[in-house]
Amino acid sequence: MPWNSPSMISGLQSYFESISANDVDEAADKIAELYAASAITVQPTIFFTVPLALNDASIIAQGFSTSFKAARELKDNISADVWLPAASAIVAFWVDVMLNPLVPPPGGTLGVTNTVLVPGLPSPLNTDISDAFSVTDDPLLTATKLNAAFLNHLSTVTGLWAGFAPGLPPIPFPFPWVGLS
Repeated sequence: MPWNSPSMISGLQSYFESISANDVDEAADKIAELYAASAITVQPTIFFTVPLALNDASIIAQGFSTSFKAARELKDNISADVWLPAASAIVAFWVDVMLNPLVPPPGGTLGVTNTVLVPGLPSPLNTDISDAFSVTDDPLLTATKLNAAFLNHLSTVTGLWAGFAPGLPPIPFPFPWVGLS
């Protein structure tokens, strides 16, 4: 099962419509919670395997909290740079994440490792997050755009499955992959 967009969007929309959405730390925690719940189901776009474990979602909460507080201070002069802490936190969340190596990619048989090597970049993710939060009067549109920002970023995450291909003796087989979905 890939990234759970329906759950992410409905969860964000419900939260943004709630009264407690004005608490920046609580909002950051909710985004992190929903992100982690959807992230556990991602898989490389070319073969079906999932993360064995993820980094602590508090990384994401801290990044969004920092960005929300900066945005509150700036009020009407919010640039995409305000969202760099949030975007950088999402990138940090993917550092060294291991995916299940036992599920081989096309041509592979026995896996040894499957690691995220490049966790994406904070830009243009920060611009996409800025675009999502520029819509303040429509919780569904904000949630949809924020989900799209996350998906755009996931398409830039890359990794390497390393294992063996069929043969006697087994042939070492590195399989680079690009993008999570």
